[in-house]
Amino acid sequence: MSTDKTVYRSTHPDVLSVWHASIEAREAWGELMETFLDEHGFGTRNVYVSHSGRVLGVEHIEGEDVPDGWRIDSRTGYLMPRLASRKGKAIGASLAELTQPDPRDAMPGMPKTMFVSLALLTCGLALIDGALYATWSRPIPEERVDLTIWERVKLSEYYAAVEAAEAAQAQKGGQP
Repeated sequence: MSTDKTVYRSTHPDVLSVWHASIEAREAWGELMETFLDEHGFGTRNVYVSHSGRVLGVEHIEGEDVPDGWRIDSRTGYLMPRLASRKGKAIGASLAELTQPDPRDAMPGMPKTMFVSLALLTCGLALIDGALYATWSRPIPEERVDLTIWERVKLSEYYAAVEAAEAAQAQKGGQP
């Protein structure tokens, strides 16, 4: 079976620093979002976020009344601010400040997105056993990657690292 998946790995301190800082930023964002949801009486509902980190909407529970300042989006079914109202504009402004952090935005030496042929690709990131792996669904122009801090790895090596991490996690009794 042939695959075009391409994987890079880095243990560079700058790369790992950005990764760990982004984890902390996402945790802080999660706390802010929980506070926002509590303030609006939504409890632990799902929040839908775009690839850019912008909040698209909040889960609507069928049969519940739509709160003041909110509306149900006809296309997605999400609760979204009713921007035609003063209260909805205030809610929209609050949500605009709650952009979810993305480690790919500031990752040294690795682009976040890349046009390849007619496809817009986005890299995936995963920390496995102290190394950060960037995965692409197909090869990207390698001149866009800083090969002084990232190295391309064979798929077999990547999958071996994934399997070892999953096995270690299973021994601990948790999910990967």
